[in-house]
Amino acid sequence: AFFAGMNAIGDAIAVHCPPEREVQFTWPDTILFDGGVLGGGRLGWPKDCREDEVPDWLVFGVILRAADMAHVEETVAAGGVALLNEGFEMVETEAIVGSFARHFMAAFDRWNERGFDPIARDYLERLTTHAAGQRRGIDVNGDLLLGTSAKNPPERDSLLDGLARVAWYDPEYRAPKLG
Repeated sequence: AFFAGMNAIGDAIAVHCPPEREVQFTWPDTILFDGGVLGGGRLGWPKDCREDEVPDWLVFGVILRAADMAHVEETVAAGGVALLNEGFEMVETEAIVGSFARHFMAAFDRWNERGFDPIARDYLERLTTHAAGQRRGIDVNGDLLLGTSAKNPPERDSLLDGLARVAWYDPEYRAPKLG
């Protein structure tokens, strides 16, 4: 569900953004717009659910910076990316929510019809970390697999550890990180 949600928000932003701007992800949950941190995705599930169990419920959430934060010094705020500063119209911020919901439902339908591979492929296409010749994949438990040859086992980057880091979030400002 996490990767379907990330793809859905990436597609929703891309539909409404000015031309020739790029929406990317930094593993696993940071959303970049034109190279700057715009926000991130979160996934919630019951605390007592083990990794090998199917949870009773899941919640996917997103935080995007819509505008500059008035309480932040101008020099600090200059390093941030906000929808309104990047050419989005105010009405488009509301449209992004509806677009996200449609893309999210379409992603689940696609997953149901074609399996997880197309969802993983779409996510990996937006992932920023990619060295020449590097093979990337997503394991069945959600971990990122990185390798350079079929002979050696791939390096593993844990999805759970990445989600726990919340690298895109600044607790001081209670918002996506600036710069």
